[in-house]
Amino acid sequence: MAVLVLLGIANMANLLIFRALKVGREMAIRKALGASLGRLIQMTLVQTMLLALAGAAAGVAIALGIQAVLSGISVR
Repeated sequence: MAVLVLLGIANMANLLIFRALKVGREMAIRKALGASLGRLIQMTLVQTMLLALAGAAAGVAIALGIQAVLSGISVR
């Protein structure tokens, strides 16, 4: 069980790192247009929190679905 959690955490970290590399150009453009460092940090934190909340909601929904399926299986 712990291995699955660690794999999920590693996968999510990998996705966030890849996303950060991808939006580097966007951040540079926003900075060139006059956005402050605080605003860029705020935008990044909001986007990351929304992704985390969506991932948590999907994880809970999947867990509840699996629980419902497993509770419906009778063991003889």
